[in-house]
Amino acid sequence: MKKMKGNLLLLTGLVLAGSLVSCGDKPTERNTGLDKASTIKEAFTVLKENYDSYTIDVYDTREGDKNYIYVNSNYYFNMNKNFGYIKDKSNEIFKFDIDYNDAVCANEVIVNNESLIQSSLFTSFKDFDLSSIDDGSEVSVTDKKFRTTFLKFIGYTEMGFITDIKSFNINLKTLEDKSKTLEFNMIFNIGEENPYINCTLSSLGKSKNRKIDEFIKNDGKPFVPDAQISNFRNKFKGNNFTRYVYELDKEGAKNLVGKEYFTPTYYVMNGFEGQSLALNSGHIAFEGKQYYDPKTETYTKLANGSYRLTPFKDPALEPMVLLKQPDFPETDMPNNYKYPSKLLMWQYLNLFSDDEQIKTLINDQSVTTMMSTRDTEVIIDAYNNFGMQYMGYTDVRLQALSYGYSNGDVFTFYVTGYFDGVLGYHSFEFHDFGLTVHPGLEYWIEAHISEAPVI
Repeated sequence: MKKMKGNLLLLTGLVLAGSLVSCGDKPTERNTGLDKASTIKEAFTVLKENYDSYTIDVYDTREGDKNYIYVNSNYYFNMNKNFGYIKDKSNEIFKFDIDYNDAVCANEVIVNNESLIQSSLFTSFKDFDLSSIDDGSEVSVTDKKFRTTFLKFIGYTEMGFITDIKSFNINLKTLEDKSKTLEFNMIFNIGEENPYINCTLSSLGKSKNRKIDEFIKNDGKPFVPDAQISNFRNKFKGNNFTRYVYELDKEGAKNLVGKEYFTPTYYVMNGFEGQSLALNSGHIAFEGKQYYDPKTETYTKLANGSYRLTPFKDPALEPMVLLKQPDFPETDMPNNYKYPSKLLMWQYLNLFSDDEQIKTLINDQSVTTMMSTRDTEVIIDAYNNFGMQYMGYTDVRLQALSYGYSNGDVFTFYVTGYFDGVLGYHSFEFHDFGLTVHPGLEYWIEAHISEAPVI
């Protein structure tokens, strides 16, 4: 995943502390092996049929830094984005990241495949459709599918800017040593500067990166999460749990001030005294249901989707549900109500380790296991998903995301950093996995909701 260059990340008043660096070798060999090719199509055919090892040299003026993507039969490594894939001796393919210590950090096994190229985990020469390409040693490409494939080939995942492409040319270029390479030039119609991407191929059949080679040489293994964190990850996937919301009194004691109820079919906020969030508000999803009105003794078929719950003061009391029309078309809870199970950290448990500095800062005696990461994207993803940008701070400098648990059924997330100049943390505690129900809402469902007859 992509790391920050430098030591600060500004994001609407947010600063991420810590220095993260990229790693890798700049290619030194430029023997392309395309000497006999005379057209772009011939060059692509040679590359498709004969090469699973090459380096892609990418310069994007919008980003400033030059990127190198290393591909061979054993690994794929995107240097600027600090991630890749490794195929080990048993043909297990796993993702890896470069962590904030500039070390290779193996992730979990994704698939078993004899060929890394054929695994389709990244875009390679095999994915290009040449039917739209003209003959010649220099061609202009207007085909949207080919342009999209090229952008994926050089490591881009977001394609919103594809409509801003002004021109895209491919040139079979002869170098000073008389060897040949493919050169790609994509110019964008953005502002007055007309930013561009320049890309060439090098090290055909010889692509290597010292750091990744060293990891493989030292018998680097895929990451296997321990049984307890795997168990909690699976529990969160069930989207049935309760967040307990606490405030600290003057003596530092925790007082329960509210709960968030997460289930596959409804989400309820309860409590949050003193904050701007409504009491007992949320959403409930229906599919193929009807509503019974006891006053008129009539049934009304409900449109599929998620309906808003209006505030009601007591969790034991019947709620009011706005049944005129759904707010969302989803027939289960929208993703913003599943955020604990959707956190980026679940994909990057390999980036968490025992961090004594963070553990000492948090000093939570209720947990027996605590692991932390200082990865940029993982921390900011948690910061955003937990709604910390709405907590009223004007200056935030994040340090780490941690998780903690003991032998019970309680799981806690911790976000540490400087909040308006004060070093501290915020915790988010989850209970009742697989057992969460909201009493008042369940009573209302029992009284008013039933299966709609099939017509």
